[in-house]
Amino acid sequence: MAGIDYGVTGVCHQMANRILYPAEILVTTARGYIGSLTIWGSYGVLWPLGPKIVPPWPELEGCRKHLAGDSQDGGGSGGSGFEGSDDGGHDMGSDKSGELARRITALYEAAGLGSRTKAETPLPDLRPAELQAAIDVVLGQACPQQKRDAVDKIQRELHGAQADIASKLAVGSLSPEEYLERLRALIDQTFARCEETLGARDFRALFGGSAKEISGLIDSAAFLSAHRR
Repeated sequence: MAGIDYGVTGVCHQMANRILYPAEILVTTARGYIGSLTIWGSYGVLWPLGPKIVPPWPELEGCRKHLAGDSQDGGGSGGSGFEGSDDGGHDMGSDKSGELARRITALYEAAGLGSRTKAETPLPDLRPAELQAAIDVVLGQACPQQKRDAVDKIQRELHGAQADIASKLAVGSLSPEEYLERLRALIDQTFARCEETLGARDFRALFGGSAKEISGLIDSAAFLSAHRR
């Protein structure tokens, strides 16, 4: 699971990005990627999500030490995984997917990813900056600041509610089934509000589908199996 608490601190996109970190690859063309980073960020939640949830990424320390011994020209330049595959991914174009990967990589490098691996030193929450970077790359000047600000507000409201239910799941005041139901409702509401704000065409261009089409980011069976007591 690459240190991901499935459905709480990330899903398959975040697992893949962590595994591919030594190769400097982000799976930016994977289906549902922009929606997923909106909720969990590219590498999963690396900051306090609730009073007892500060997810560590212990495997990163090994990656960091390995990369420190590599030559200066090793690794990719923030390319995108799954590119050109037949997985029904997000067709934003290789130039845009590569640029988005580079921008996200730069955000995490500036924040110190790779040097802050302990739970007591989490990274700052980069999810809003990641989504704004995606808007820049995919929509550009066609998306006015008023809409950007509105989407940012919607996303931050999601994060507040997300942290609340994650905290309740952690202390047992929400069952896994209740948590899953509430998170899905939050995700559906968030994407519907973003679609209304951006308009159907720009929402599809950014997220790779309509609000309804991209909402199924969590596999119920996988989540419940991971959280079965």
